[in-house]
Amino acid sequence: MFGTILVKPKEGLPKVDHEFYIGQHEVYARPLAEVTGYLDLNFDSLQRKQPAFVLFNGSALGLMSGRLGAMKVKVDETVWIFMVNGGANLSSSLHLIGNVWRRCWPQGALLNPPLKYVQTPPVPPGSCFVGELELPVPGTVKLVDHALTHVVRKGLRAEIRVEGLANPDIFKLF
Repeated sequence: MFGTILVKPKEGLPKVDHEFYIGQHEVYARPLAEVTGYLDLNFDSLQRKQPAFVLFNGSALGLMSGRLGAMKVKVDETVWIFMVNGGANLSSSLHLIGNVWRRCWPQGALLNPPLKYVQTPPVPPGSCFVGELELPVPGTVKLVDHALTHVVRKGLRAEIRVEGLANPDIFKLF
């Protein structure tokens, strides 16, 4: 079990349209010999830092269409993502495919000025991150760890489904 503690500024946080809370963690397990369908701690893989799974919110590909469901928003809505890396061993390189973090606060340090337009912020084990998204066009934004074996082999991927009308003018050159 893991979580994070968020200390909000005295004046509160700005109003946004959606807030999502995501936990990343590793599972070091092997099949339990005595009971079919159950897993047991694999201490050897824990020591080697080779998890069987790396997950968001406890489920392989859970925050995806066709599983527990993608996070759903509308075009031009503002989104904050609160993320904690429960570890136990691996750092996260929290990356968006199809967007960037408009503003972000590494370590959840909301009293500090935010970093702006960040592509891949690091989130070490036992730490957290707060990021803001601007979503001007419809489509699916994927949230991954840029250590891509965690995505393609270990189950770590989420989707933000942005619904609304197309906005082709945003792509015109200056």
